[in-house]
Amino acid sequence: MSKTPQKIDIVLVFHGIGTPPADCLEADLPYWVQEEKFLRTLDIAKERGDTLITFDDGLQSDVRIAMPALIERGLPGVFFPLTGMLGKPGYLTREELKSLADHGMVVGTHGHMHLDWAKVPRELREKDIQDSLEIIEEILGTPCKEAAFPFGSFDRRVLASLKKFGIEKAYSCSRGKTNLANFLIHRTSIREVTDLDWMFQSLDKEKGIQKIKRGVKRFLRAHLPPF
Repeated sequence: MSKTPQKIDIVLVFHGIGTPPADCLEADLPYWVQEEKFLRTLDIAKERGDTLITFDDGLQSDVRIAMPALIERGLPGVFFPLTGMLGKPGYLTREELKSLADHGMVVGTHGHMHLDWAKVPRELREKDIQDSLEIIEEILGTPCKEAAFPFGSFDRRVLASLKKFGIEKAYSCSRGKTNLANFLIHRTSIREVTDLDWMFQSLDKEKGIQKIKRGVKRFLRAHLPPF
C-alpha cells in the first residue's frame, strides 16, 4: 500500500460496519453503518482522491469487511483499536491487528480502556495512553505514532500528553476539512443516517466565515485551559 498522499483534506471515521451484534449498546447503534453504504463511501473516496478513511474501536468488521474493501480499491486506511478490548467477542484479535499492518494499513491508538482523556486525571490518562502504545508496539514491532481521541474529546492537556509519548498525529471528530501536515487532524464521522452526497457537497463548500469560526473553535480547544 502506498503512503497516504498529502493532497488529502477530508478524513472520515467509521466504527462498526454491517449488522450490529445483538448485545450492541443502544448508544452505539447510530455509529453502525450498513456494508452497502460503507462500500459506496469507499467508491466516492477513490473517485475523489482527496479522502482518507479511518476506523475507531477495533471491531471485527475492520478486518472482515473494511480491510478487503480497501485493498480491492487500492485505498489506505488508518485503524485505531482499543487495546484493552483485543481478543474479546466482536473485537479484533492481536493476530488480526498485526494482519492490518502487514497489509499496509496504519495502526494507531484509541487508548486502552476507552477513557475520556479530557475528563480523567493526568496520571490515569497517560497510563491509558502508555499501556495502549506498549501493546501496539509489542504486536507490530514498530513504534505507534498516531492516535484518535476517545469520544473525540480533547483539550491542550490531552495534546500535551500525546506529544509526550511521541505521537505525531492526533485525530479528532471535529467536522470539516483538515491538513494532514498538522499535528491535529479533523475528521467527519459517518453514521447510518449520514447523507453522503450532502456531506461531501457541504465539505466542498466550506469557506469564508464558516471556516473561520470552525478554525477559531478548534484553536481555543487546543490552546486554552479547559473550563
